[in-house]
Amino acid sequence: MNSRVRSEDDREISQDENGAGQNRTDPLKELEAMTKVAAALAEVDRDSIQRILRWAGERFVGTPMAAAHGGAIVGGAVPVPTATTQEELGDLFARATPSNGPERALVVAYWLQVVRGQDDLEGQMVNAELKNLGHGLPNITATMSLLMNQQPALVIQTRKIGSTQQGRKRYRLTTVGVSKVRQMLAEGGSS
Repeated sequence: MNSRVRSEDDREISQDENGAGQNRTDPLKELEAMTKVAAALAEVDRDSIQRILRWAGERFVGTPMAAAHGGAIVGGAVPVPTATTQEELGDLFARATPSNGPERALVVAYWLQVVRGQDDLEGQMVNAELKNLGHGLPNITATMSLLMNQQPALVIQTRKIGSTQQGRKRYRLTTVGVSKVRQMLAEGGSS
């Protein structure tokens, strides 16, 4: 038998016969809070919104909040023991232990997109970070194409700037690509 009572902070609490309760916020108060958050976020740019939501998730929920970018999910509302916003690329790279060029590019793309909050990635940007780590690739475009052509695709091309074959291409990790790096991090961290 369940009974409902109100807490001191006006949250509804459902109690069973043993007095154990589960807090439930009044739906109107929740809507009011969401309205306030939406109004506050309307005044800042997209990068700021991502930082604010990441902070809010870590502060109030204990995990980073989800952020969707055109179908490629880069975060999750589940515990993410894979990377923090403060984590350096070298540390993440060492934990992931990538074994080949495409895996190395995938880990760097993950760091740029998920950890640093970059929306779209240029191949040159990924390769520059790889070079800083001593793992530069001779043809980053070919490597990114390999990641796109895998089934399911780990990376998608979001746009191309310039009309020539050498035009700069922009990429984004897919949900599967993010999951692959998280798996690498989990396996690398367990050895």
